Amino acid sequence: MKKSNSNKEQSNKTAQRYELAYYKILNDLPPWKQEIIKNNNTNIEDRIIQEFLKNISDLAESEQEILLTVNEESGSLR
Repeated sequence: MKKSNSNKEQSNKTAQRYELAYYKILNDLPPWKQEIIKNNNTNIEDRIIQEFLKNISDLAESEQEILLTVNEESGSLR
């Protein structure tokens, strides 16, 4: 049973890192790229989507700490 809980904890940790990486990478993009991602305009700029997904994976799988800050003007995460 302990091994199962350990696997579940690791899965949760990985999922959290991917979520943090998603928001970090998205918020670091210029606004026009953010709109492409948010609107899921894959027919328009598939290359941008693929680059975005690769950057998320690279960051989430790295040992790098993922820090998000709150943009005081908009209240959004950054």
